[in-house]
Amino acid sequence: MNKVGQTEAQEFMFFGIESDVKNIIKSLRFRRIEKGYSQRDLARITGIKQSAIARMEALKVYPRIDTLVMISRALDLQFVIKRITTGWDKFGKSSGEENSQK
Repeated sequence: MNKVGQTEAQEFMFFGIESDVKNIIKSLRFRRIEKGYSQRDLARITGIKQSAIARMEALKVYPRIDTLVMISRALDLQFVIKRITTGWDKFGKSSGEENSQK
C-alpha cells in the first residue's frame, strides 16, 4: 500500500482478482468519457487529484473501495457487491470444518 491508500497493482495478483479490478476501472473510465467529463472534471467533483485518476485509469495503481464508490457516485453509478459462488467460501477452512457445515 502506498501512502495515499492506493494499492499497487502487483498486490492483487495473489488474490486472482486483477481482471475484475481492471474491468471496474475500465467501466468507470468509459462512463467518465460517456458523460463528457475530463479527468480534471472528475477530480474537481470528487476531490481526488487528477494525477491519481490518471494513474488509476492507466492501471498503474488500484483504488481503495471507498474511492471506487466515490467515483461511481460522481458518475451517477451505483457500486454494488453481489454474492457469487467461487469456492472462496472454503478458503482457509480445514476439511473437518467443510464437512461439518454441509
